[in-house]
Formats: sequence, C-alpha cells, structure tokens
Amino acid sequence: MLERKLSPTGIDELDKVIGGFPKGGLITISGNPGTGKTALASTFIYNGVVKYGETGVYASLLEEEEKFYEFMMSFGLDFKSLRNRGVFRYIPIPTLLEPGMSMSVADIVEMVDSIGARRLVIDSFTAMSQMFKSQTEARIFLHTLLSKIARQLECTTLLIKEVSGKDPEYGFEEFISDGVLFLKRGYYAGRLLRELHILKMRGVEVFEPKLCISLHDGFKVLRPLRIGVEHIQRKYVPPPDPKGRYTTGIQDLDKVIGGYPKASTVIYEIDPRLTILDYELVLMPLLVSYTLRERGIITLPSGGIGWQ
Repeated sequence: MLERKLSPTGIDELDKVIGGFPKGGLITISGNPGTGKTALASTFIYNGVVKYGETGVYASLLEEEEKFYEFMMSFGLDFKSLRNRGVFRYIPIPTLLEPGMSMSVADIVEMVDSIGARRLVIDSFTAMSQMFKSQTEARIFLHTLLSKIARQLECTTLLIKEVSGKDPEYGFEEFISDGVLFLKRGYYAGRLLRELHILKMRGVEVFEPKLCISLHDGFKVLRPLRIGVEHIQRKYVPPPDPKGRYTTGIQDLDKVIGGYPKASTVIYEIDPRLTILDYELVLMPLLVSYTLRERGIITLPSGGIGWQ
C-alpha cells in the first residue's frame, strides 16, 4: 500500500483529524464573508514556511500587499519578514483588464516555480471567475492550476470561494478538488460561533467532520469535547448504621438525614415527572444494604412492576 503524502496544516487539532492536506492536491475552502477562510489559508502558508520549511505564494485579487501584511499581523503572522527572507511571495493579481487573466495565470506558475513554492493560495476564485468570459475559461484555468501547479510542481493549492447562502454550493471546482472545507458562522446562546465542516478529503476517513474554530490570537480548531467515563467494578459495601438508626444505604444521604429511625414509617413523596428508575436510585441501595446484612425484607412493588 502506497504511503499517503501530506502537507500538514500546522494547526494541531485539525491535523489530528485529517493529518494534513494531500500533498500536491487542490483544496477548496468556501464560506460566507467573515467565517475565517483567509485566516485558515494564510495560516497554512505561514506554518508551511516556519514549521516545515516549505516556501509559499499567496495570490490575491482582494487586497493590496501592505494591507495584507498589516491584517496578518493581527493574527500574529509576520509575512513581511518571510518575504524579506525570500521564502514567501505575495501576488496582487490585476482585475481591471481582460488581458490580465492570461498574464495572471502565467505569473502564478512562474512565481511558484521560481521560488520552489510548495504551498499556494488563490484568494479568491469567486472574484477571479468574474474575469472569465465563459464557464469553459474558468474550467481551463482550474485544469491549469491543477495540472501545472498542484500536480506537476507538487504544490498544495488552496482555492478560496465565497458563497452567499448558509449552505455549501457545489460547482466544478468542488468536484475536481481533493478536499472541500466549508466554513460558517452563527450565534448560539447570544455568542458568535464559527464552524469548519470537512465535506471531502480524499484518502482520509474523517471521524469528526464538524469542528469549532476560533480566530482569537490566530486560527485555532477546537475538537468536540469527549468526556471518558472510567468504569471500574467495585464491590458495594453498605455504610455503617448511624447510632440508634438504620442506614439509608447511601453514605451521603446518611450524613444529611442521619439515617432512618428504627421501628418507624418513612414516606417518600414522588414527583410524578420522575420515572421508576429515578426513584429506585434511592430505594435500591437501601434494599441491597439490608440484604447484605441479612435483614429480612418484604417488598411490595409499585403498580405495573413485576418481580423481574
């Protein structure tokens, strides 16, 4: 079996779920504005350089270079220092002239090849698609991106896509992508909640497809909290009888009420909303305690309850 090559994201909890993005693959990241798409993509590029020694290119139609550096610093990502070291390049893609599209594709390929980039972000394909004359041109661009950059140069490529609705939108780019992530935001109990949905990740069995994310002090992924319950078989030992009384079978309850008076009648008032299993949590320890002490017991079960 061939070993799957991965490009780790450097985001610990995300890598624990997917291991990383397929190396030399195309990953589509979609979502509404403000969901964290740019933060995720830029963190992938930054971690690639800082943690894994993989040079990166960020191609954008949406921001000027200096504004990009300023915005990234709010996440603690110093891209300007990476540029000065020659391990990162930012490409502001022209958007006004139609001839600029063919030049933009060539510029991206040339830049990726010139610095040996292993990670690339296109931000965003939605804005870029407005420059195409037809769907055919858009597909040609994606095929060029996939074949000449992602596959041929083994450069893992992230394609950012804007969506207008609350649900994912499936286009040609999702079908040819190796991975598809959908980011969304909403409110829960009056608090802003961001989510990352892993809709597709080729070669990976995803057991946690929905993750919470945070943009506080950088892009972070929060996996579902799983509380493990340790099951240890313990032999029940009835508590000692309180002085002059009988134990309830529950040590904490004995501390509160002092046990049951001897030769007395005790009445339980049961809330009608409780089930039989609920109030048996109080009665059963009493019965077991008496049984273990070999005290005689006569039990008249509640209506509808048999001896079983």
